[in-house]
Amino acid sequence: MNIPGIPDSLSSLREWAVLVQPLLRIGLIVGLAWLFYRGMAKLVDLMRRHLDRGPTELEHSKRVETLAQALRHVGVLILATIAALLILSEIGVSITPIVAAAGVTGIAIGLGAQSLVKDYLAGMIMLIENQVRQGDMIEAAGKAGVVEDVTLRHVRLRDYDGTVHFVPNGVITTLSNMSREFSYAVIDIGVGAKDDMQQMLRLIREAGTQVKSDPHVGPAILEEPEVATLDKWTEGAFNVRLRVKTRPGEQRTVRREFMLRLKAAIDASATQATIHGGEGKPAEATASPTESARPSRIGARWTT
Repeated sequence: MNIPGIPDSLSSLREWAVLVQPLLRIGLIVGLAWLFYRGMAKLVDLMRRHLDRGPTELEHSKRVETLAQALRHVGVLILATIAALLILSEIGVSITPIVAAAGVTGIAIGLGAQSLVKDYLAGMIMLIENQVRQGDMIEAAGKAGVVEDVTLRHVRLRDYDGTVHFVPNGVITTLSNMSREFSYAVIDIGVGAKDDMQQMLRLIREAGTQVKSDPHVGPAILEEPEVATLDKWTEGAFNVRLRVKTRPGEQRTVRREFMLRLKAAIDASATQATIHGGEGKPAEATASPTESARPSRIGARWTT
């Protein structure tokens, strides 16, 4: 038996189903995208907490937060792009030309901005591995100085002359950090061949005792002065190299004070000696913590 109006009702239901089905799919896409975003945000937050368990200074926290924000932005961009393409496909828009155009555009942008991408990737690795921090004395890409800022794009250095250098992270192949854990104040002393070596060692010990007892410089010294090597023996003199273990970044201050005290002790004795600053050049008592920040190799450690 035919019931009047039922075919029309079924036809209307089918039409509503045709209209509602894409909307349900779009809602499902949006819901899944939101769930993926929440999961990604949770992972980024866990990573931030893990990295933030180290040093508690403000600069370290800022660097970790910068890295976390960069990862969030990249994740949101990827999720939004995928969700937008799926939604366009659901409403009947062909995404094939869009994907093709995006691929060509991406290749063009990638070729034109590959150095920029390299800078950001290198910056992320530097932040994750905590290779450099604000206030460190470093040498990178031929530039040396004190780090003023570290971003995903570049490292900002200020050298002894006050010049600010912006070093892109992508060009840093080797980074020498002279402010990590501890440093060495290295001093070379040219001693006359006829001078008493035991007297010179006594003068070194006395100068070390005076510097260590200094209320301003003494706390920066971690160990007693150590005669590292006796080398460059010539007919008229030989070279004595000594080093003092210091707190990170304090080696220049300790070396300057040690050289002043040792020079005064040598002048008061009959010893003929020339003091050098660890680079084979005559030492300058006015050396700055940011001057000539180039590491020299002693044994198995980097020293400055």
